[in-house]
Amino acid sequence: MSQSEPNLTTIETPAAAPEDEACAPRALYACKSVQGMRESNQDVALAGQIATQDGTPVTVAAVCDGMGGHKAGERASHLAAHAGLATLIAGVLGLPADSRAQEMPAVMLETFQSANIDVMAEAARNPACRDMGTTMVMAVLVGTRLYVGNVGDSRTYFYHEEALEPLTHDDSVVQILMDLGQISLREAENHPRSNEITRCIGTVDALDDFGVTIHSVEPGDCIVLCSDGLWKACEEDIHATCAGLSTQPFTPAILDRAARNLIGQALARGSDDNITVVLIWLEPKRLDLLCTMETASNNAEPEEV
Repeated sequence: MSQSEPNLTTIETPAAAPEDEACAPRALYACKSVQGMRESNQDVALAGQIATQDGTPVTVAAVCDGMGGHKAGERASHLAAHAGLATLIAGVLGLPADSRAQEMPAVMLETFQSANIDVMAEAARNPACRDMGTTMVMAVLVGTRLYVGNVGDSRTYFYHEEALEPLTHDDSVVQILMDLGQISLREAENHPRSNEITRCIGTVDALDDFGVTIHSVEPGDCIVLCSDGLWKACEEDIHATCAGLSTQPFTPAILDRAARNLIGQALARGSDDNITVVLIWLEPKRLDLLCTMETASNNAEPEEV
């Protein structure tokens, strides 16, 4: 069975700036995933960094949350994550620099299509995987531009100027009810259908009305991808974690500890699901260095003309 013809929507935030290699801050990333209270871990997190042919830095991250039974869920999430990542890297590396910003949404769509085809093919081939599927959320940072796409209810959050906002819209029953004004956010948290999603990778219509959002990033920003095992348990802790990074040295060890702490907070708050998070941290401006440079400039002897 072939997947339906997708309809790609691209939404660019008003402040989204052109891709700028020269102004792109360094990025660190950390991935953590735990089984939690479940019998197996059906979540997968991938993150990595490459450079385009013209040297533009690219950071890629994805989270998949599989479903369909013990083995099938694991298989679906691994297939989607790895097939998607391979397609994405090939697509990004093949784009000319002068058209990369315009073509990236199409590369993102192709990435999700590849994941969907692989999961559907395995489900058709293997009776034990017949009903499997997976969520998939992906964030791609190219220079100073962030591209985000998702299917299901795994999420991407963006921490910028001390505020945290979700960049994805859940494909779930409770999200539809909230959009219609039939239930509140608080009611959604304890709704009997809170675990039901309305589309997933591995189905014919997974990419109907697929959208890519585009955002600008700045030094000090944080990007968080996670499965529902994290955000349902401790969404408020995501903000605190990102805010806390602003006072810490910009090192991989600090970011790794932050990711582990978020997992621990979700467990402490009673999450009974697999818990997965990817953190991407953009190097903050060195205010101490800027102040030193400014003082040195002010104290410099005037040149004789």
